Amino acid sequence: MATLYPHAGQPLPQWPLKITINTLLSIYNVVFKTLLAFVVASCIGQLQWTWFSSRRSLHDVVLYNQAAQGAWGSARLLLSHHIENPLAALGCIILILSVALDPFTQQLARPKDCEVIEPSQARLPRANVFSDTSEDDTFGQDIDDTMKRGILGSNNGLWVNCPTGNCTFSETFGTVGYCSYCEDSSDQLTFNTSCSATDGLVSNETASEIIPATPDDCPTNTTFNLISSLPEEWYLESYYRNPPGPVSLNVTYSLGADWFYGRNGVEVAAMDIMYNDTENTHPEQMMVQVIAGKTTSSDEHRDLATGKKKTDCSSINPPDNWRCGQTGAATCSLSPCVRLYNATVSNGQLTERLVDQSGSVFWGSTDGNSGLAILDTECVTNQEKTDLQNQGVVFNSTGRWLPLNARPEWTSLSDSFTTAMNLTERLFHRQCLYYMGTGFVKSMAPFVIGSYFTGTLAGVGGKGGGIDSFAISQFKGDYIIDGLYNSGRVDMASIEGAMANISESLTQYLRTHGDGNYSADALGQVRHYATCIEVQWEWLALPGLLALLTLVLLLFVIITADVSRQPIWKGSPLVWILRGYNEERVDGGRWNNETVNTLVEMEDRSKKTIVSIT
Repeated sequence: MATLYPHAGQPLPQWPLKITINTLLSIYNVVFKTLLAFVVASCIGQLQWTWFSSRRSLHDVVLYNQAAQGAWGSARLLLSHHIENPLAALGCIILILSVALDPFTQQLARPKDCEVIEPSQARLPRANVFSDTSEDDTFGQDIDDTMKRGILGSNNGLWVNCPTGNCTFSETFGTVGYCSYCEDSSDQLTFNTSCSATDGLVSNETASEIIPATPDDCPTNTTFNLISSLPEEWYLESYYRNPPGPVSLNVTYSLGADWFYGRNGVEVAAMDIMYNDTENTHPEQMMVQVIAGKTTSSDEHRDLATGKKKTDCSSINPPDNWRCGQTGAATCSLSPCVRLYNATVSNGQLTERLVDQSGSVFWGSTDGNSGLAILDTECVTNQEKTDLQNQGVVFNSTGRWLPLNARPEWTSLSDSFTTAMNLTERLFHRQCLYYMGTGFVKSMAPFVIGSYFTGTLAGVGGKGGGIDSFAISQFKGDYIIDGLYNSGRVDMASIEGAMANISESLTQYLRTHGDGNYSADALGQVRHYATCIEVQWEWLALPGLLALLTLVLLLFVIITADVSRQPIWKGSPLVWILRGYNEERVDGGRWNNETVNTLVEMEDRSKKTIVSIT
């Protein structure tokens, strides 16, 4: 126990002379068996004098002598007398069972693969302050790489300091980031068709008088237009209009009357970012609208990329317009938030788990604070909460995240806990308060990041999937809308997933470019693979049982000898020689030895006696 318990579940110990745990257990086993055999043999030897206090066969001397020598003699004594002498029988059983001690001892400890915590610490980037000064000369390229990682779903923009490739970050840590939320806006879509002149052969007045259902309804030398529109909103492009004003986001799907897409293809999708800089209440929120426009393939439920009809859509009533008609609209918000994670690194692969996030909770106002701030109320102490309430802050009992009008004082971490530091600064350094600068929130985010969410997608192709069907073989447009549209296989789930990946990628950018005074890394445990000791405690049952039975046997032998006033002779043969037999000789005479009672007296007498074999 003293050796096994401290090393259970621990790496194999490095002892001198390269001694292993099993070698040490073998040594313990030899010592244990030796002590056990000595005690039990002494008990059996002592019990024979109780046995011979009555008339017994002289052959029993041989049986008891052999029983004290080991398992084979013990088995012979048991077979001869069974349990006529219960204590002697118990001693025999102990010696017989002790034969199995060797394999039991070897099974006590076995090696197993394990992970061991090292004294060094793993590190993951995080930030609770992202300011305008966080930007650098590579900002544009960094954002471009960030958006590409997001739409591709790679999200490998984090560097983790984990020397062994196996680390755990079990403590939840928070960071500034972005969150996304999408809702289906397909019910706001309106569809209109028209014909427009493409040359001077047909006037626009003549073409506009026709409301076509298909391109066949438009006159020759005209273009069939199928327009999918959302209600007018303020978009980024609204500010470049003359005069500025709200516009309608739409997709104009145009085909020639001869069913040709044209050199530049046909428009199938569009997106834009809604933004109103006169709205100061929530300037941090970017609203992105995406339209997958209706096409001539929509009502026939044909796949745009193959031209083949989706046969399973005919059984759905009403059909899913996203999947069957490849038509729909989504409105997604992309806004700053706080994201809480824990993480593991296994074989060099980082896996982060999102534990919680502030989501759509709006941050504090930018007025007079040069940025937005939000407080994690589960992080503050009771005293800090009282101090904040004394400053007029009202806590919401149902929410974890509290908008707060605050800004950092840009102090270094070494100065963070001086008595002169104000409360909000302490909250920043304790990673309870999060902040984003106004310049980024109101300018860089909507106009730089937002620019990636504008544009249209066109498809170029020809006939496919049937004589009257068309397939788009190539899509032309920015990689963001191309990724969202996914060759026409677009639906709410895919848009939500893509926006979630983009928000995760933006979060990785913010947490790796946070302000140096407020961006202490998240700390984790470094683990490495090793060979550890697995203790199988159940294999201690036999050694423990034998030790207990031996103690019981010894106790009863001592009591028996004391009650019967039997001298402690144990297994000494001198008793027979020097005490003689309490029995008539074969010739009828009697032994007439001087009385010698104790084993010491007998050994002393034996030293003075000279014998030889005749």
